[in-house]
Amino acid sequence: MSLTLILTLAGVCAGSGWDLGLVARINGGVEGIGPECTLDLVNMLGHFISNKTFYNHFYKSGKGINELGHYRECEEMGGNYVTFNLEIPLPIFTLGVCLPKKCRAADFVWISRIVVDSVNAGGGIAGKNATLSFAPIYDVTQNNAKNTRMDAGAVVTICLVAGFVLLAVVALILEHPHLLANTAVGGVKGAIACFNIAKNSKGLFQDANRVDPNLDVFNGLRVISMLWIILGHSLAQLIMSTPTGNLLSFINQLQERRSLLLFTAGIYAVDTFFILSGFFAAFSCYSVYSRPRTKFFPTFISLIVQRYIRLFPIYLITFLTFMFILPKLYDGPISTRILPLQMGCRDNWVGNFLYYNNYFKVQHMCMQWTWYIANDFQLFLLVPIISYIYCKSKKFGMGLIGVLSVVSIILQLWCVIHYEVSLDFMSEGYIRYNDKYYYMTYCRCIPYFIGIVFAWMYISYKSPNDKVSPFEFLNTKIKENTAVRYAIYAVGLVTCIVNIALYPNNYLNSEAPHSVYNLAVFLAICHTTFPLGVMLVIYPALVGRFRGLKPFMGCKVFNVLAKLTYSAYMLSLIHISEPTRPLYISYAVFCLKKKKKKK
Repeated sequence: MSLTLILTLAGVCAGSGWDLGLVARINGGVEGIGPECTLDLVNMLGHFISNKTFYNHFYKSGKGINELGHYRECEEMGGNYVTFNLEIPLPIFTLGVCLPKKCRAADFVWISRIVVDSVNAGGGIAGKNATLSFAPIYDVTQNNAKNTRMDAGAVVTICLVAGFVLLAVVALILEHPHLLANTAVGGVKGAIACFNIAKNSKGLFQDANRVDPNLDVFNGLRVISMLWIILGHSLAQLIMSTPTGNLLSFINQLQERRSLLLFTAGIYAVDTFFILSGFFAAFSCYSVYSRPRTKFFPTFISLIVQRYIRLFPIYLITFLTFMFILPKLYDGPISTRILPLQMGCRDNWVGNFLYYNNYFKVQHMCMQWTWYIANDFQLFLLVPIISYIYCKSKKFGMGLIGVLSVVSIILQLWCVIHYEVSLDFMSEGYIRYNDKYYYMTYCRCIPYFIGIVFAWMYISYKSPNDKVSPFEFLNTKIKENTAVRYAIYAVGLVTCIVNIALYPNNYLNSEAPHSVYNLAVFLAICHTTFPLGVMLVIYPALVGRFRGLKPFMGCKVFNVLAKLTYSAYMLSLIHISEPTRPLYISYAVFCLKKKKKKK
């Protein structure tokens, strides 16, 4: 049945049922199949009624498309477990097959032509031509040996984590009053004290922005956006990497059900983080460069080094865990899909730690979700320069932001049109969308610039000596005029809702009649208007209005969770990115349930 399932896939997909001619072809011998494998297949298919081995292979194999079967039991009974992936170009259908021990995946390369030709003759999948790929034979014994073997990378990772734990314990011991009595905390003791769990825990639960409590309103936005990102990544990774029993039906549901808008519009949460990063970077850099006699270059170097040190520890732990620990924790026939990602880390890890990985060998990027960290660091390099110019000349600083934004829009339009990108992730244009548009800093920087401008606007509100006429006018209207305040809030809210409602139709619908020119304009507009809408909603609360919104967005729960968003982003996506589940997934039954007709 295992082989018959593969051979009849073409007939089933083309609507022609069982293709008995293929079975006869096996009995007659097929070029490319080894003689020992041929004998086993003839024995299985020619005498399957009296052959118990056939029933065993039938039971251990998956019973249908995207059901992977019992891969451990297959090897225990002396079989070879192989997966076949039908791709367009992403793996859409996966078949788990328990083959005789003497058969290899290479024995069935010829099936690729038969299956693919039949599927494509029937119109392909979702109107797209398919290809068939063969995963390596999954060897449970070999995989278990690999998982139990400790290599140098795993040892280093464990020792590093253990070192952090040891420092935390030592810091607690040194906290004892008799040990540090009459001793100034500095040098080595001061460095170790930074790992004190008790003090760090207290800091975690303290108010996030003691200098300016108004900034607490961003905590809720940060936490909600992070949950939105994790939700969107979970959905995307499951669609693209995990065998799914009802994938095409689920995609149709995403296009049709308005209740699922938040799944498909999670792309905007990244723009929200660019806003936050730009706001706080500009706020902190301005406070430094506005001081008298501040020298540009030494301060610039200091800010960049501080930023790098702040990102480095979690980044390093994530990298080492992804490379050396995680492979020892997963198994399953589709776990081999992680191998290309790990090869990217072995070859391109320097780009990650120098934060240019979003430009260099993008298709083999190590830890793909770290493209955002690279973007953020690259944009941060501009903030001290822009802030210094703004401190010297407000008009020139605003003009520079305007010029950079116009250049970014032009580059966005050019990238989409020149590379003919598509938002249909079942097409090759979607790969180009990620590589040539989505990861590129010059295409994603406008939300960051919006955050910078609103930071300057807020500084103008807070500092009497830093008044800028347009900012001062808007701040006065927001603070004193209720109608203007509510109008700004309403415009921002409607802008966000409209963007969320429009994006899924362009994001998933492969039949949407949008030209590449329309798509270019759409992307440039939505990645500008949505972050602008978010800030229009938040800003009145930031300056002390909309007091119902501020207590919610700045509540204690969000204050605590907001400090963990970077760690959550880095570490949670390790699990999301790993296709380790041996069984197929049937997506969200709730969204496939038919709506009841109103009587």
